[in-house]
Amino acid sequence: VVSSILYAIGHNNEKLTENQIDFICHYDSNKSSTVRHSLTFAVSGIENKNAIHTLIKLSKDKDSEVRDWATFAIAALIINDNDAIREALWERVTDSDKEIQNEAIFGLATRKDARIKEVLKKELETVDFNSSYTLEAIEVFNDKEFITLLEDKIIKNKIEQVIPEDWLISTLDHLKK
Repeated sequence: VVSSILYAIGHNNEKLTENQIDFICHYDSNKSSTVRHSLTFAVSGIENKNAIHTLIKLSKDKDSEVRDWATFAIAALIINDNDAIREALWERVTDSDKEIQNEAIFGLATRKDARIKEVLKKELETVDFNSSYTLEAIEVFNDKEFITLLEDKIIKNKIEQVIPEDWLISTLDHLKK
C-alpha cells in the first residue's frame, strides 16, 4: 500500500509541501526495497534539500534497482549542483552495475565536472552497441578535445565495427557545432 501511494505521489509531486516531503522521506530506511524504490520515484525531480539528501542516501542502497533510479534522479532530474551531489555521483561511477555507472557519468558530464573527462576518454575506447549513453555524455560535456578522439574512433570502428558509425558521426557533428 505504501509503495503504491509513493508511486502515485511521484506522478504528481510538483506541489508537495516541505512537511509532506519530510514525511515521505522517512521511508528511506524501510526494510522493503519496493518501498525504497517507490520513494525514489516520489521525490524525483524535486528541488528540495531533504528530497535530494534522500536520493543521495538511496543512491547507495544495497538494492541495485533503488540505486539505479536514485542515481538517475540525481543525475538527470535534479538541476541543483553541489559537492554532495557530485560526490554521490562519483561514488556510482565505479558501481558494479554498468547502467548505474552510465547514469553517474552522464550526471557528472552534465554538470561539467572536469574530473569526468578521463573517464569519458576510457569509456570511448571501449564503446560498443550498448554505449549510446557514453556518446550522449560526451555531447553534453561538450569538450572539443573529443573531436579528434571521435575521428580516431570512427577510423578504428571501420575495422572493428563495434558501434553503429552514425552514432559516432552524430556525436562528432554535435561537438563541431
